Amino acid sequence: MNYQSLVSVMLAVAIQLGFLAAVTKPASAAQAKTVKPAPAPNVAGQGELEALVKEAQKEGKVVIYGAPMGDAANQLRKAFRDRYRIDMEFVVGRGGSSEMIQKMLTERRTGLYLADIINGGLTTFFKMIVPAKLALPLEPLIILDEVKDLTKWRSGKIPFLDKKKLVVAPSALASHYVTINGSLVKESEITSFNDLLDPKWKGKIIINDPTVIGRGNSWFTYMLLQAFSSKEKGEDYMRKLLVNQPTVLRDERLQVEWLAKGKYPVLIGGKRTTVESFINAGAPLNWVKTKGDALLSSGPFYFNAVPNAAHPNAQQVFFNWILGKEAGGIMAQYGGFPSERLDVSTAGFDPSQVPRPNDIAEDEDYVSRSSDMLNIAGKIFKDVVQ
Repeated sequence: MNYQSLVSVMLAVAIQLGFLAAVTKPASAAQAKTVKPAPAPNVAGQGELEALVKEAQKEGKVVIYGAPMGDAANQLRKAFRDRYRIDMEFVVGRGGSSEMIQKMLTERRTGLYLADIINGGLTTFFKMIVPAKLALPLEPLIILDEVKDLTKWRSGKIPFLDKKKLVVAPSALASHYVTINGSLVKESEITSFNDLLDPKWKGKIIINDPTVIGRGNSWFTYMLLQAFSSKEKGEDYMRKLLVNQPTVLRDERLQVEWLAKGKYPVLIGGKRTTVESFINAGAPLNWVKTKGDALLSSGPFYFNAVPNAAHPNAQQVFFNWILGKEAGGIMAQYGGFPSERLDVSTAGFDPSQVPRPNDIAEDEDYVSRSSDMLNIAGKIFKDVVQ
């Protein structure tokens, strides 16, 4: 290699080494940039909830006094325990939630504070729980944006049923009060309650006793407060219906059995779960979707928070969960009530049972107006109840 070639090679090596030194030289403090890892995905409010769960786990359980929820209770308990490692204990009275409220009042008079939540009927809530001051405002307990996001709710709001937001109903079913034997009656024959005044139905209608608390009285109340523009017009309808000599019966199972056997082709106010059990067994029964807005019912899925709770942290965890998507799906699948959340599937429900925007909620105002319905029903039907 001649001298000029050797110089060229050495110069090229020097340039290359200089370039490598430049690109590997540490940056000055002013030039340095710290690259932070991307934050982990987080549901709004989840961090606060996780801290709450830790305290709730120390309490060990949440205790619910109230009405039976069937298999939904077992599924809710399992899911809640799997998610939070907190037990869900149900204390159920044979007489429903009213019996459990009396139990709680007795306990508290002796200094025992054992319950966290009450579930059960809305009438019981407004007639017993509110006067006894056994309910806390629920809105301050809610911390998850999954629940606070009003676009997730069918009505555009969290389904509180009173002005003070003491009771919430995360599930609701559009009620239909007329059931027919499809082998004897075509659905097109009855499209409104006025169709039942036709003389062709004389002696062919059975009514669930409206003079006692139950589906029969729920129908009677709906008719007087919602189906007609005034109670007077509703009462007039009932008297016209009596001209068709309906049978009024208190035995809820027997009336559905008579319908299934064809003894009567039309039933008004049949208990929903009893009717559904006959349908599932193959009986040719069908619900009639009468004209007008439906009344929404939540069955046993009304909840309120008890003051001075035995397990206050677990109580708050419960309300953030029961108003969420997971619990809504469980109540729909195992409890038979569609969720009020739009992100919970309504698969398997008759579309007429899914709440619509204009359907009527059994709220505080509705219950207060219905207080004298039993007395009115008693006066109208007193001579025909069997």
